[in-house]
Amino acid sequence: MNSRYSLRFLLLLGFSAILTIQALGQTANDKTLLKGKVFDPNHAAIQGADVWISKAGLPSSTAVTDRNGEFSVALMPGQYQVRLKTGNVKLTQPFKVLIDPRVAADGVTLADLQEQFEHNMRMRELVSSVNQLVTRVREAQKKDANTAARVSVLAAKLLTEPVRYGKPGLQAHVNYLLSMTANVDQKIGRDAIERYQQLKKEFDALQAELNRILAAPVSTIGGPP
Repeated sequence: MNSRYSLRFLLLLGFSAILTIQALGQTANDKTLLKGKVFDPNHAAIQGADVWISKAGLPSSTAVTDRNGEFSVALMPGQYQVRLKTGNVKLTQPFKVLIDPRVAADGVTLADLQEQFEHNMRMRELVSSVNQLVTRVREAQKKDANTAARVSVLAAKLLTEPVRYGKPGLQAHVNYLLSMTANVDQKIGRDAIERYQQLKKEFDALQAELNRILAAPVSTIGGPP
């Protein structure tokens, strides 16, 4: 859900620089996209200013202002601190990112968004792992004939059939599940979590089988036990 937030403030940095920050909307990562600009009292942009935005218990988000003095970071709703350094000027200032009131009106809580965020991070990690497995499978198919034959069985489970209305492979299923939960602020259903667990199990099995195939001596692959 796209949204605009009321968060907007100016930070006067020892009369040497001014930082403006405005939350612009929801990203595909279930976060608010904050765009900021650093400029001097004459409204000239400051390039190369270092920005750190931190929240207790989480790694800091960092950015460096571009030639227009601008930067952007994506954040979950919550309480943060922004630290800015430009030259000898440093400042730390707290601020808060609020949940979209329209999302809250639908009964979605911060805990729900956090659960959604964590689920989607797991999904993105799975997407990346599956993509890496696809690359390994395709490389293995270029090896000797016996290896290629055994790997082709894995490829059939991993990849969508290259025909019209072909049976979707694991890669397609994983990407589809991510698309269902990444684009709208929502409470993650048990079915999505269970589906993730199922897909992760299938991935682990395919990866383990590929590792066994590649670890076997070439002369014994496909041969008698």
